[in-house]
Amino acid sequence: MNKLPIILISTMFCFNLYAANGKYGIGASLGSPTGFAGNYILSEKNSIDLGIDFQFGPYYNDKLHIHSTYLWHRPDSLKLLGQVVGWYYGAGGRLRTVSVKKKDEMRLGARALAGLLLKMKRTPID
Repeated sequence: MNKLPIILISTMFCFNLYAANGKYGIGASLGSPTGFAGNYILSEKNSIDLGIDFQFGPYYNDKLHIHSTYLWHRPDSLKLLGQVVGWYYGAGGRLRTVSVKKKDEMRLGARALAGLLLKMKRTPID
């Protein structure tokens, strides 16, 4: 039995789901934090994403996350489970609001990510 799908699913803590139409993609960030995501496609090999996310619950000090990342795409470069898929990686920045000792603060930081890109023939989802 192939254990790769189980490993991939069990290591996913947060992912973005985009519905793309030409130059733009909109969607949701699922996991923690949860929010809205967008992707502006510059070319077949480059895009810029933007996200506005929120964390809810009494155990989280973070409240609002705003981030943007410049992405480099490598379309159709991997074979995974019999499918040819692409992958991407990127770097950018983020701004968070956090509560420290009942006082709100803003924090600026770096962001790096990598992921898989699966384009379906009928439904363009990243």
